[in-house]
Amino acid sequence: MSNRKSGMYLRKLGLILPLAALTALLVFGCGTENPKPAITRLYASNTCGVAPLRVDFRADATGGNLMPEPTGGNNWLRMTWDFGDGTVITDGTSIAFHRYTEPDTYTVTITAEDEDGEKASRSTEIVVQPDSLRVEMYALL
Repeated sequence: MSNRKSGMYLRKLGLILPLAALTALLVFGCGTENPKPAITRLYASNTCGVAPLRVDFRADATGGNLMPEPTGGNNWLRMTWDFGDGTVITDGTSIAFHRYTEPDTYTVTITAEDEDGEKASRSTEIVVQPDSLRVEMYALL
């Protein structure tokens, strides 16, 4: 093949490949199936402290069924918080807080569930210690 013909061939190929990729994207799309939920990050303001201990939580979640007109988010997920001390919040948001009054080690779990029943969870531990301040009186003799 001559240099002229090979150059023309490469130019045509350079136009054809991007057009083929664009056509495939338009025909097949980026995928319309809703992704399964996932908790990508769970943040706790304190993971150890003295009772009473207030802890602020934030979870980053992805996936779920896409909403036709999102208002602040682009998916619908039911968020359930289990704070490990018997307190559970159902139909919550990705932000919560809780106050621990008793010393113990607690496992906090957030679960995201979509309309199809697909679930994802993530957990972290919170250690609550007793107040260590002791005040005693001594008599001086």
